Amino acid sequence: MRTWFLLVAVLLGFTMIPSCREKSQINNRVVITAVGIDDAQDGGCAVSIQAIEALKISGSLTNQEDNATGIYETQGESVAAAMKSFVLQTGRNTYLQQNRAIVLSLDQVKKQPLQTTLDYFMRNAESRPGVYLAVSRGSPEEVLGVKTSSYTIPSDYLTTLLREGQSWGYSAGTTLLDVERALSGMFDAYLPIVRVEGSGDDASIHMDGTAVFREGEFVGELDAQETRGLLFLQNALERSTVAVNRDNGASVTLELQKSHTGISVSRKGDAAAFTIRVSAQAEIAEESEGDIVKTSELQSLNEQLAQTIEKEIRAAIDKTVMEYGCDVFGFGRRVMKKEPGLIRGHEDEWPEKLRECDYPIEVEIEIQSLGTNTGAEPNRVS
Repeated sequence: MRTWFLLVAVLLGFTMIPSCREKSQINNRVVITAVGIDDAQDGGCAVSIQAIEALKISGSLTNQEDNATGIYETQGESVAAAMKSFVLQTGRNTYLQQNRAIVLSLDQVKKQPLQTTLDYFMRNAESRPGVYLAVSRGSPEEVLGVKTSSYTIPSDYLTTLLREGQSWGYSAGTTLLDVERALSGMFDAYLPIVRVEGSGDDASIHMDGTAVFREGEFVGELDAQETRGLLFLQNALERSTVAVNRDNGASVTLELQKSHTGISVSRKGDAAAFTIRVSAQAEIAEESEGDIVKTSELQSLNEQLAQTIEKEIRAAIDKTVMEYGCDVFGFGRRVMKKEPGLIRGHEDEWPEKLRECDYPIEVEIEIQSLGTNTGAEPNRVS
C-alpha cells in the first residue's frame, strides 16, 4: 500500500514539472505590468506597455539591477489593434494576468467613451477585474515611466498611491470591475486623476482630482475637497486629516480615525429625499501653537469639523448631480430598491429627476481625546 502511494506521488510530481514547450511559451512572452492609452494624433490610439521580458530575467525580481521592467510604445486603430501591432514588432506575445494598472490620458477620455476604450480589457480572459484605473493629465507613458527604488515594478508605486490615497481621502480609487458595474447602468463612473511632477530620478506621481463620467462619457472634474466629499458619500474613506481654527485663531489638525456613512431614501411627492448621515471619530493630530486645547473647546472643534464634512459632501453632490447630471452615488438604484413606484416606467427620466430631489446631510462628530498631551504638570526629574 505504501509503495503504491509513493508511486502515485512521484507520477504526480512529474506531471507538475513544466515541459520544454511550456518553458518556451513563457520565454516568448512579455509580462505586462501596466498599460497606458493615449490619443494618437493621426487617429486611433497610442498604447504604452510597461512589461517584463521573461528572457531578460535571471533569478528573482528583487535581484535585478535597477528596474525589472521596460516601456514599449505601439499604435493602432484600437487598443486590440495596437496590442497586435506590438506582437508583430517584438515577436513576443503579451501576458495580461499580472497587469496592475491602466492609465488613460485626459485627451483619450474626452475623445472616446470608457466602454470603447476599455472594451479590450473587459473581454480579455487574462485581464484581472481588480486592475486599478487612472486618468493622467499628461502622457500615460510619462506616468508609467516614473521609477522609484522602493518598488521593483513601477506600477506597484502607482497602485499603492491610488489605494492609500483612497483610504486617506485624496484619491477616488477605481478598478476595472467598478467601471464594468457602472457601464451596466448601476451608477455613473469616476476615475482618479494623476499628474507627474519633476523629471528623471526626481519624478513623482501626485493625485490631482477626479474625472466624472455620464454613461461613460467624460463630463468634468472634481477638486480635492469634492473628491473627499465623494469618498464620504461612498463610505470609502478610512482616515483623513482636516485643519480647523480655534477660537483664538490658531490652527488645529484633526485626524479622522473612523467614519461611517448611511443613506436612507424616502418619498417626497414625485421625487425622493436622500438623508445622508455621517458619523465619525477624530483625534487631535497637531496644534499650530503651544496653547493646549482644552476640553471646553471640543464642542467648537466638533462643530467646525462637522461643518467641513457637510460642506464637502454638499459640494460633491452639487457638482456631480446638479451640474453634471451624473449619478455616481447610485441614487437611482437606491430609489428602485426602496421606492420602486417612483422610478418604474420612468427610468430614462431619473438622471434629470435627481436634480429635483432633496439631500439633507447630518454629521455627528466625536473627538475621542486631546492626544498624548494631558495638560498635566510634567514629572520632576530626580
